[in-house]
Amino acid sequence: MMNLLNKLKKYITPYNIIVFFIIFVGIILRLLVFDKQGGDYTTYKEAMDLFHKGYNPYNKTISSFGVGGGEHGYAYFPTLLYIQYFVWLISNWSGIIISTVILWKIPVLIADLLILFLILKSSSNKDKDDRFGLTKIFTGYELLKIIICIFWLFNPYLISRYDYSLYDPLFLLCLLLSLKFNEKNSTLSGVFYALSVSLKTIPMIVLPILLLKTPRKMNFILSCIFVFITISIPFMGNKYDFLNYIDGSILVHSERQLQGRPILTWISYNTSSIGINFLQTDYTSIYSMTALFASFAIPFLLYIFKIIKNTNTYILISFAIYLLLTPVLSRTHMLWLLPWLLVYIY
Repeated sequence: MMNLLNKLKKYITPYNIIVFFIIFVGIILRLLVFDKQGGDYTTYKEAMDLFHKGYNPYNKTISSFGVGGGEHGYAYFPTLLYIQYFVWLISNWSGIIISTVILWKIPVLIADLLILFLILKSSSNKDKDDRFGLTKIFTGYELLKIIICIFWLFNPYLISRYDYSLYDPLFLLCLLLSLKFNEKNSTLSGVFYALSVSLKTIPMIVLPILLLKTPRKMNFILSCIFVFITISIPFMGNKYDFLNYIDGSILVHSERQLQGRPILTWISYNTSSIGINFLQTDYTSIYSMTALFASFAIPFLLYIFKIIKNTNTYILISFAIYLLLTPVLSRTHMLWLLPWLLVYIY
């Protein structure tokens, strides 16, 4: 017993106590709004119900984009749908019936904590013995980790809206895992990258750096193809279902209008009186294509000409360009920058 207490004692440090407290408070704050229904909840619930009954939810998606106004249907690859359905099935099989409003946030909370873990593991311990500033309690390394914990767990989105109905941590986690394995295991990197894209298509803009860095490029590509085929199997029963699946998960996004609070539109709103107007409302489709092309091409050119060399910097710049130019910008999208910014600072 004494040996166990002695072993535990070395972990009871000011740094560990503070980190534990920050994580504990971050989890509690999220649990307090677990029962808060998000704006897309009805869309996801309807898609899961249709899938459970054997119907193709993308049929509803296509028709919803063809109607002006109103809520659009489920317009992503089915990976998130599978996660939600699996969690719902486990709840039913266990006999513990819990609202899907709460159930579907459990994977997001796990992803949130794993992202923090991966960020903190992204740097070496080479400066762990250096003291920082005036403090004699923490090393510079430990103080920086405390700051990162605070910035991730109490991010601007959570603090400003106090809402926890987002799913973005799921795709960010998969992208971080793809990056973690990128230079070590091309197959695993490809699997996690494909899962990231299947949860949110935006990681497609960082494909060049992952392909350039991974040692076995064909393994990476084949893994991506394998994941795509696997998640598509339920919709490959006939040509009609498959075409609607492709249309509903990818092509309908070209029909989107200006949405949320795009940065250039916000600037135009505040500066149009002095003649500065980016006209995103008039050229929405052009801005959509430009955002994708520029966020794909500019970081790639910067890397080719050796202006940037770090993968995290590449991804940070790529996401920043996209968020600056896109005419579709929700508050949750700003979280896309945070993991790469924190890793870059780290």
